[in-house]
Amino acid sequence: MEEKFIKDIIRCLSERFGKESPLTTSRGKVLVYLGLTLDYSVCGRVKFSMYEYVKKLVEEAPEDMTGVTKTPQEITCSQPTQTATNYQRKQHRFSPYCH
Repeated sequence: MEEKFIKDIIRCLSERFGKESPLTTSRGKVLVYLGLTLDYSVCGRVKFSMYEYVKKLVEEAPEDMTGVTKTPQEITCSQPTQTATNYQRKQHRFSPYCH
């Protein structure tokens, strides 16, 4: 994308949403937002990970944290949701960093 186009989009977003506090922008092929790492280094793909966030979480956890708890809802990773299945069929490929 052209640099001017990107700057214009950021300016418009700042005018609309940056009134109470300024917007924060990031550039690059690897971004970190709220503990989530988004990696656009492979053209046409994005990789999401939370390795660093989880590592920090475990390091900062209290030593005396023990016990067992249930999740609020059963998690079944082996069965994709209907939304995921529909999305896979469409085979969307988008990356703002694909040149």
